[in-house]
Amino acid sequence: MSSTHLGQAEAYKLGGDLRVIKFKNIKKLFNKKVTLILFFLITFLIFNKSTTAAYFNYADFDFDKFAEENKNYWTGTCSFAETEAEEEKCVEIILSKQEKFYTRLYKLLAEYQKNGYFIDDNIIIATIFYGLTPDLFTDNSSFYKKVIDENENAYNYDEELDLDNYDVEAKPDYDYFENETETLEVLLKNMFAFMSNCYGLYGNVIEVQNEDGTVSQTCPIGGFPTLIKGTTVCASTADRKYVGFWEYMAENLAENLAEKSGVNTFFGLKNEARDHCKALGLQYPNGTEYEMQNKKQGPPATLDKYWKFLETSNYFDRKAHLRNYFAYILEETKYKSMKEFHDNAKEELKEEYKEDLILIRKKMVKEIKSILETQGIITSNVNLQSVNNSLYWWPIGGSELTTDGSGKEYAFGDPTSIEISSFYGPRTHPTTGEPNSYHSGVDITGPTGTHIVAARAGIVETVVNNCTSGGEHSCGGNYGNYIIISHGDGNYTLYAHLHEDTITVAVGESVNQGELIAKMGSSGRSTGPHLHFEIRIGGNSSSSSVDPLTYISAEKPRATSFSTNLVEGDSNQQTLCKTLLGSGYSTNGAIALMVNAKAESNFNPGNDGDLMNGTYTSFGLFQWHKTRKAELINMFPNNYSSIDSQVSFLKYELENGYYTLYNSLLAGSSSADTLSYNFCHDFERPYEKETTCKARTSKYIDEMTNYVKNNCQ
Repeated sequence: MSSTHLGQAEAYKLGGDLRVIKFKNIKKLFNKKVTLILFFLITFLIFNKSTTAAYFNYADFDFDKFAEENKNYWTGTCSFAETEAEEEKCVEIILSKQEKFYTRLYKLLAEYQKNGYFIDDNIIIATIFYGLTPDLFTDNSSFYKKVIDENENAYNYDEELDLDNYDVEAKPDYDYFENETETLEVLLKNMFAFMSNCYGLYGNVIEVQNEDGTVSQTCPIGGFPTLIKGTTVCASTADRKYVGFWEYMAENLAENLAEKSGVNTFFGLKNEARDHCKALGLQYPNGTEYEMQNKKQGPPATLDKYWKFLETSNYFDRKAHLRNYFAYILEETKYKSMKEFHDNAKEELKEEYKEDLILIRKKMVKEIKSILETQGIITSNVNLQSVNNSLYWWPIGGSELTTDGSGKEYAFGDPTSIEISSFYGPRTHPTTGEPNSYHSGVDITGPTGTHIVAARAGIVETVVNNCTSGGEHSCGGNYGNYIIISHGDGNYTLYAHLHEDTITVAVGESVNQGELIAKMGSSGRSTGPHLHFEIRIGGNSSSSSVDPLTYISAEKPRATSFSTNLVEGDSNQQTLCKTLLGSGYSTNGAIALMVNAKAESNFNPGNDGDLMNGTYTSFGLFQWHKTRKAELINMFPNNYSSIDSQVSFLKYELENGYYTLYNSLLAGSSSADTLSYNFCHDFERPYEKETTCKARTSKYIDEMTNYVKNNCQ
């Protein structure tokens, strides 16, 4: 039932009791629903800062305290009750429903958090609340059915779901999710992405008897022996990517889906990665084979998958309270609801409105993201350890070496080898023949002596240098000679099977990106010269390894991370403030940078400074000096005086030489005044830096703290 059919007094049943609550001007209230929704979401998120992942353990959620802080925003519409008793009853009902929802939400989030996945609660809350006022947000949907649609719910609960023994790794059931049995689970699962492989096929492997009696597997036509769906064949990787949860569901349950509908879909979405893999089949002798892995990646590195699900699936379409967004489609097609449209419309008609539907959903997502971003909540992909894929270089160096003033050698040129002989993941082991071994990195082949470079700047954690190429397989724990570098953010890289007497670094030594650290060999358990390369996220063990090809690229072997989320403001000061917050810096980090920008340039990106012999030697927001100024201009020759270019250059410098400071600015792990002093002392390095840095921090810290915390105003 539409809200426009409401009388001035309505009876509705909530919590099992029939109560008559008379509202004044109830039509007027619901005609202003959009304004109320946006007001509710914004005010809720402004004052609800204590509930985000950055501030507390989800397992410690206390509803009573939470309700005391937020009940004014939940129960605002209760003020329309005609009597005090009715208002009290209204408040009681809404609080009871909110308690059930939030208890469920934080129990589920706590289980994900316990398993190492950090999901921002505000994103889930904003998605579910979108289009609802608190009084419509009830678990038994009685008022929702009365006001919106008697056949629909605002969202669904699975009353049989065991929240106290919830298994975040359990294999999902298609029907359970397709029918949206539990709305929270649908949204939480779509926060994740899953690795998929597309293999180019070259035929069967050929077994060759070696002189020592062992058997080797070869691929005379092409590819490498590769284990695919339990069978070893000759193959190479044609495509590899992380795909959304919907593609995972459609692929793993393809046979079940085919029996039911003949179409492999989930929430109206198909597995586009499989279709792409099939199209690549013409490039290989035996076509291609698509395989979905159970390896998954979680938020916040996968937020774009979440938004894509909302933009392209029929999740929003199923919500009766969002029907107005689709009004013109319903009017033209003569369907009463989008559910009816998706259930009954012919495929040709659905295809006709496909692009329109996506545009409508994108508008909703944009509004949700805008509300979240206004409150400094990150809505785009960001790695938990502050790692950007483009920060990692291909670990094979160029053929020529250059030397800096300290004597360090670098191999900056294009890599001399990009050929991969063994990918990350399940494989038949090349030396033992074990069919189901798991490869924790990638093997890059090349001639003995090929230059190996540091993929990122860091500190050398481990060096093993007592093995010989072609020697004992078990030497170095099968890795042979190897190096492990710590990158200061909880992540590590490993370089193995190095040639003897070629390692140029020592434990505790700092290394720069692109610096020569060793040369390629075949020490340890190895079949020939190659580099075994691992990226370990969040810990220094092989169990922490991830697929390096999600972080390095042969196509962009020396990629750099210059991207900045520019947010225009009314002044340079406001633009810089909003851009820093929008680019991932913590509140304390943004305050620290604003203090220093105020002191260095008064927020003028075109500011010249340090006049010497008639020439200005420093420039910009943070007064880059001499060679650093030249590097800024070299990187951004056409727009080096813009705020986004300078924030990008700042990010580049911090990532590649000040990683500990950079991580602190992102995480806000120290107070704003401490970060301000450290940035000034370590990065800016002014004359008499101890005195100068203390003075500028003391002078501007209060002003910039108030400015940043007041939404850059």
